Amino acid sequence: MAVDDESVFVGEANGAIVRIPKDGGAPVSLVTGGIREGVSTTDLKVDATHVYWLERNFGGDDCHGIVKRVAKTGGAVERIGDALGTAVAAVLGPAEVYYLDPADYSAPTPTLHVRKVPKSGGAERDFSLPEHGANGMVTDGTTLFVATNFWGQPEGQPWRIFRLDPRTSKFSRLGFGGSSAMAVDQTHIYWADDSGAVFRMNKGGGVAEKLCSGPIGAVDLAIDATTIYWTTLWVTPDTAVSNVMKMPKAGGEAVMLAEGGGGTDFRIAVDARSIYRMTPTAVLVHPK
Repeated sequence: MAVDDESVFVGEANGAIVRIPKDGGAPVSLVTGGIREGVSTTDLKVDATHVYWLERNFGGDDCHGIVKRVAKTGGAVERIGDALGTAVAAVLGPAEVYYLDPADYSAPTPTLHVRKVPKSGGAERDFSLPEHGANGMVTDGTTLFVATNFWGQPEGQPWRIFRLDPRTSKFSRLGFGGSSAMAVDQTHIYWADDSGAVFRMNKGGGVAEKLCSGPIGAVDLAIDATTIYWTTLWVTPDTAVSNVMKMPKAGGEAVMLAEGGGGTDFRIAVDARSIYRMTPTAVLVHPK
């Protein structure tokens, strides 16, 4: 899910992409669904003119990821990039799309690929990192922050955060931490992990600061100028329940904004006034 000033953009399980006006107007179908079984549409991002996403295939021999885009007003879908393997965690730069292409776990030497492709398509560039797997990635517009899964680390410290400057191709390790639910601002990287705990780390690196603990695992995270927002998910054999939480960026009390909801996919996005939550059947709007 992604938002701009006027609309919410949602990728559905069947591959459809829909633009929903914030003023309550009728939804507009940008991409018709019906992609084959085992393929998902994820990691939607928007700029001034287009919607970008990853189409990931998890089944069969043709296991790979594709980077696509479509104009916000609709039209032809453009295929602008092809992963070496399965693509995850797309982010936008000023003129390019970055995404993670996880390592081949059977390879003797682990390699995580950070791929860069022009927004309009063209030759891709590959930045390689000797790590086992990908967890998440965010950007502040110039620098990429990549969370990796390094299997050889001690119990409780499997995740590591790296900084990549695409201008110099230089990677540097910042410390332990990170997840798929990440965000970044001018000074810090923020994330929530599988336990529901929320952390931050200075963009220059160092020890992660735990801002709060949580009894329920986190799904997605977003920030504004002052506040961290995240969704939690508790799954049992009979049901799945998600809550929307918030807390100050500098630490403090975690507050529940919305309670309950079924399903297993709870993405969020924020704008100046509201929080938008994607459930398997609806897009819900919550005041901040």
